[in-house]
Amino acid sequence: MEIMWLPKDERKLLQGYYVTIGEFGEQHEFPLEHLMGFIKSSASDRLPPADDAQRAKKYNAWLKDRNRIITANKALEERGLIKLSHDNNVFICTYREAGPHPRLTVSLTINGYDIGRKYNSWFARTGLLYAEYRHHWIWLIGSFIGGIIATLLAQWLSKVII
Repeated sequence: MEIMWLPKDERKLLQGYYVTIGEFGEQHEFPLEHLMGFIKSSASDRLPPADDAQRAKKYNAWLKDRNRIITANKALEERGLIKLSHDNNVFICTYREAGPHPRLTVSLTINGYDIGRKYNSWFARTGLLYAEYRHHWIWLIGSFIGGIIATLLAQWLSKVII
């Protein structure tokens, strides 16, 4: 299995699916508001029709968050980490067409379960980050150590010369 570091929205959704579902292959139905909570949405409450500036702002935030969820779910499904039930296309329609509580049925694959478990643990999550960017970390650590050695060498040379 390939180790992967996912973008933030995908990572948060997968972690939320792992915590909520808990088993691979088991289907769970999520309300849209619940999914918006996974990505730390501020517009996750039920919105009235957008007829003034404040409501229009909240409505636009709701649409933006819904699009983030659509994009993240499609990417997770394409990576083979989740399976979406395509019986109800609640994310294709607008808020008014979807009704007050649109829902989506999701199940984790074995790879999605495993990576979701790793994202749920802080220690394992840092290991995934290191595995993805290990060459960058090596250069960062090497540069830091090199900087310390150069500083010590410069101080030593200044004492020897003076």
